Amino acid sequence: MESQQHESCPLEAAKELILRFETDPVLRSSGPPLLSYEGFAAFMNDAANFAFRSERLTPSDEDMHYPLAHYYVASSHNTYLTGHQLKGESSVELYSQVLLTGCRCVELDCWDGDDGQPMIYHGHTLTTKIPFRSVVEAIHRSAFVTSPYPVILSVENHCSVQQQAKMAQIFQYVFGDRLVSRFLFESDFSDEPRLPSPSQLRYRILLKNKKWHTEIPPMLASLPSTVNVVNPGGGAGAGAGAGGPLKSSPQTSSSLSRKCRHPVFECCSINETTAKKLCRKQPTSILCHTETQLLRTYPAGMRIDSSNFNPVLFWSFGIQMVALNYQTEDAALHLNTALFEQMGRCGYVLKPALMRDRTHVMYRRFNPWGKEFDGLHVLHVRLTIISGQYVCPANPSAGSPLLDVEMVGIPADCVKHKSKMVQRNGINPLFHDKFEFTVLFRDLAFLRLTVTDVASNHVTAQRVIPINYLRPGYRHVRLNNTQNQPLPLSSLFIHTKFEEE
Repeated sequence: MESQQHESCPLEAAKELILRFETDPVLRSSGPPLLSYEGFAAFMNDAANFAFRSERLTPSDEDMHYPLAHYYVASSHNTYLTGHQLKGESSVELYSQVLLTGCRCVELDCWDGDDGQPMIYHGHTLTTKIPFRSVVEAIHRSAFVTSPYPVILSVENHCSVQQQAKMAQIFQYVFGDRLVSRFLFESDFSDEPRLPSPSQLRYRILLKNKKWHTEIPPMLASLPSTVNVVNPGGGAGAGAGAGGPLKSSPQTSSSLSRKCRHPVFECCSINETTAKKLCRKQPTSILCHTETQLLRTYPAGMRIDSSNFNPVLFWSFGIQMVALNYQTEDAALHLNTALFEQMGRCGYVLKPALMRDRTHVMYRRFNPWGKEFDGLHVLHVRLTIISGQYVCPANPSAGSPLLDVEMVGIPADCVKHKSKMVQRNGINPLFHDKFEFTVLFRDLAFLRLTVTDVASNHVTAQRVIPINYLRPGYRHVRLNNTQNQPLPLSSLFIHTKFEEE
């Protein structure tokens, strides 16, 4: 156990393991107890020996007391759409589904309704319309079933002043005291205010809404963006809290500016194209900006099929709210799920220390485009894919599995390998393929395993695992289908070894 699995296993613990998995009464009663091949196989296949045990991961209290800007936030783009961006159906139920996965930021595209009541849909398209009130009520029912931490409503507001007033009334009536509409903490009025922590805002609803007038941060002044107000206490400006128009007036903006000398409550939303340009031209500036303020990025308008971009690039620059199309279960969304599995799917993951800890040797020296980092330990990963079990569930006897073994992370860490193909054996294929990876920034490195049946050219199983949570030794990796649902019998048997320099 200690030499291969790198787990401490005193003699008494070893005896308990044998008694747990050995069924032969003779071997169990011998002194000391002995383990048969069958008992050893049962131990190796047990959940306690899996390579990644996401269900055991939960957020610790001490990890939830940092300012909101220090976290990645699980975020959804155009939450209401079931599919196509231009002609898809809109659904109230999707808000519940997304929130129940642990998502903490959902989007509401609000437009005037013909009957005087605000509606939600993708404006200037053929998408169907759903009532604003029904969406708010669905959010209220599902917001805190999976996670107690705050939900951010990203409001894209196209309504008239009259219907904005109705939106404010609905928010107040449905959410009640859960809606944060004023400053709550002494730190909000200090000389150096900062955003509250997820722990401080448990069971609270925050609004992110565009202002009429604002001073755009210098770094973003030349970029086409949407600048929103998020009250340091959590609200969307005084207008929302008072039941008036959600868009703040110039007087409201001035009042907030006086209360908060540093605009930590402002949040910019930029599309992926603008975000990439910003990351390339000003990598250090964006990391500095996201240390204190929230930044949101979302898929470009050309993604009318609701596809997603690789979120890891934007995470590496400290962007907290990387909004994805949750209705599309693709590789990008699988990476997103893997990131937030690290904290028990509570919707918040603490950013790497070098992005927030001023004592870190790489603080404000880290550039994700770099290829060498003198303040980080290089991790060498040696991975052996030994075998598979039911990796082609739709065609187990005739399937010919091929594995893509990929490291996903900052640009310098990304590399992809392929295993050999095993002819006509999807039940128990033997691979014995060895791969080596050099990981420079492990905090945002993910191992992605994808099984393709060459006979049908279809992906049959996949799994994404954060490198920091991949357990060394001989382990089974439980596989999921392309919709990221567990496959009961499908797994890969692997051996992993880590070496640090």
